[in-house]
Amino acid sequence: MKKITKFIALLLAVVMVLGVFAGCSEEPKPTTNEPTVFVGKINGVIIPDCIFINYFLGESSEILGKDDIGIDLTASGEKIYTQLEEKGMLDEMVESALEEARKYMVEYIFCSKKSDWLSDDEMKKMKETAVSYVDELNTTYGSYYYGTSSVEEFAQVAYSMTYDDLVEFFTITGALEEYKISLEEKISVSDSQLKEYYETNKKNFYTVEVRHSLIAYEDAEDKDEIAKVKAEAQGYVDKFNAGEMTFDEIVALSDDIDSEGKVNNDGYYTVYQGAGFVDAFEDWGTAQTKAFEKTEVVESEYGCHIMQCTKVYDISDTDVKARVTAAYKTENVTNEIEKEVDSIKDSKEYQISEYNEEHTKMLAKRTFTGEFEKEETEPKEYNDAPMDKTVVAKYKGTDIYQGYYKQYFSQAISEAFADYEDTDRLASIQDEDKYEEALIEALNEEYKDGKTYIEYAREDALELLLEFLASKDMAIDAKYEYTDEEKTEKLSELDKQIDEMLSYYGEMYDCETRDELMQYMAGTNVNGYKEIYINQSMVNDYMTETIEELKVTDDDLVKFYNENEEDYKIITIRIITKNLIDDEGNRFDDKTIKQAETLLNNLKDKIENGDSPEALVEAYSDVADKSKYGLVDLQSSYYTVDKVIYDWASKQTKIGEMAVIEGSASWNLVILEGITTIEKTEGITSDSETVNAEAVKESVTEACKYEKFNESVEKYIADNKLELTDVDYDLIEEIIEEYLTFGGDNSEDEDDSKADSTPVPTAQSTEAPTAENTAAK
Repeated sequence: MKKITKFIALLLAVVMVLGVFAGCSEEPKPTTNEPTVFVGKINGVIIPDCIFINYFLGESSEILGKDDIGIDLTASGEKIYTQLEEKGMLDEMVESALEEARKYMVEYIFCSKKSDWLSDDEMKKMKETAVSYVDELNTTYGSYYYGTSSVEEFAQVAYSMTYDDLVEFFTITGALEEYKISLEEKISVSDSQLKEYYETNKKNFYTVEVRHSLIAYEDAEDKDEIAKVKAEAQGYVDKFNAGEMTFDEIVALSDDIDSEGKVNNDGYYTVYQGAGFVDAFEDWGTAQTKAFEKTEVVESEYGCHIMQCTKVYDISDTDVKARVTAAYKTENVTNEIEKEVDSIKDSKEYQISEYNEEHTKMLAKRTFTGEFEKEETEPKEYNDAPMDKTVVAKYKGTDIYQGYYKQYFSQAISEAFADYEDTDRLASIQDEDKYEEALIEALNEEYKDGKTYIEYAREDALELLLEFLASKDMAIDAKYEYTDEEKTEKLSELDKQIDEMLSYYGEMYDCETRDELMQYMAGTNVNGYKEIYINQSMVNDYMTETIEELKVTDDDLVKFYNENEEDYKIITIRIITKNLIDDEGNRFDDKTIKQAETLLNNLKDKIENGDSPEALVEAYSDVADKSKYGLVDLQSSYYTVDKVIYDWASKQTKIGEMAVIEGSASWNLVILEGITTIEKTEGITSDSETVNAEAVKESVTEACKYEKFNESVEKYIADNKLELTDVDYDLIEEIIEEYLTFGGDNSEDEDDSKADSTPVPTAQSTEAPTAENTAAK
């Protein structure tokens, strides 16, 4: 892989953060940090133990449920495992489970790479839900059904998984299910489509209402008892048919009663295929074609049901229609995903690689024996180099090491270059060397105050560093300094994160040691970063609680919003796109490009004459995801369209304004559909639940509080006359040069592995302040 400067990631507004590094990987990871021992990988992504275990349990249940397999099922779990192994059946079970796990992971990987996959916050909430669900399962079933005394023991006994594996299982499967549901919600279906689908699949949706009275067996194994109950039930039916007894009177005798002795649902039930009733009950109900046509006795394992069909439903019924709609959407989403997954699942890269047979067999055996290894408790020893104590400046007479400046220069350059206006031109450069050259030129262009981006960031980094150090003093004054025990705990967690990152990124970036990795990620070695991490975490704790307690009035918010309206106003556009570049990145010929422009101008005329813009998006737009009919919400701090489109939209004030605009890779018909301010939404948004005046107010409130916090830091600096002294500007120039050239070596010598790897942007700690929340300029 050829070298690329850090700014590729900066242009994409990606900030690498310790602890959430999985979100920045080239391939999606499930939900947890990568283990060092695993079943295998699919296209570079680990097959989680929980997925294999789930399918192995299924295969075991199927094999052991067969007749005459020659296995003594009364033996202990380990002996059953040994018998399966000796008969060669174990390999078959493992192979089948692996294949099912592989197919599941191909689907998961495919879906998780989609742009509308769950966000980091949504995945975090999904994990929290999984934790709650496992706790609930343990509370409900653990002690009573499994005799377990802890949630960890419950996971092992009930699911043959560790607690962490079980949480990961529900997180992964829940996320995939949630994603499919989100796709289903985007599907529009007409009544005619539903009716056709209903008629084609009528057996699955055929629904009736029945009323029944259960005459229960006292002993279902006693033939005399069965005959007696059947005769009693038939006697009631005969009396009903003779007009000697009403069905209400029969229902009053039912043994299907609640805890208070009342007949459940007055005997009424809605029955359809798969509704969950016993087979005999369900089969009788779904066989009825007319209401009140017959009254019969139906036998089940529970007793004799006196049955009567009271209603036959069709697609016009609300509940039936809802089931049909849900099934239609589920089938469409499933078919679409299966079609796309089928096209890749048999390819070489989606086969199992790095297969660990020993670990897999251990998991399989553990499902029978229930023997789980105890976690190691011995502290891990590291061979990290001592802290780099190269001094870049002094603060109140204390040495400040260069690692701090590297952190804040990275932050300053990221913040400044976010305002660069010609990112489309940079993004269009395919050659990496030319891109790097153009990027360095861009950073040397004038930014503001007569300074280039680099010059501005050079000075701004010193200001950010001073403000951070002042914030640290404020945190200590407010008694937020960590105890030795708290520091040890936090650094232990950091060590684990660095280990996990090395296992994941080590090979990718040709790093063999933790120090090499942290030099890549944070510009300093592990021990140098630890001091920064502790101080940033402490400041973050202080800042978070202080900001939370700050009060702002409505007048404060309105004033702040009016001063920063362009940063917080949300603009909603509808966009119809015609691509100017083919799938291989080649620009179309001039004739094709002109045809695209002409088409969009014709569509503009159609909309002005009353045609549906939603329908035109569906019919003509080249955008793959049309679920929101081309609607896109834009803010100055975040927009996913060409800047020229945002610039046009941000200047419009009248809903319905339209323009045909050429972007870097497409012609676009753009319609202003909505403007959301702190007071109201005029027009529409792509999602009224998340994009509304209240959401704007929340953002403004948060920013207003941050501003007040920053003002308090600036006041603290002024009141105490704080400054950085003895600044080593020569060292700063070396740091900047190193940052821009990634070590100053632009050679492409194959022996220089660092020059051939792809660097990542400088990291902040898990809890580290960012340009937006601490000492923001």
